[in-house]
Amino acid sequence: MSEIDVPESATPERIRPFRHFRLAFALCLVLGSTAPAIAQMPPHAPGTICSTPAFWCWAQPAEPPGAVCFCPTPQGAVRGVLR
Repeated sequence: MSEIDVPESATPERIRPFRHFRLAFALCLVLGSTAPAIAQMPPHAPGTICSTPAFWCWAQPAEPPGAVCFCPTPQGAVRGVLR
């Protein structure tokens, strides 16, 4: 069998930094896509925002935080928790 000549530019030392970048990028995508909607909420008094897994709405009426609430949508109400 004959040996294959590998160019100097394709050595593992030059490729290795990109491996870490790809891992960091993938980790950011995973963590970013699972961020709760709470990070996007405006400043509010406790119990005035109903937080669902995908979005939030203003609670009507305000109740103690942690109580079950519902946000209206065109497809029907979506269950959430007061924050």
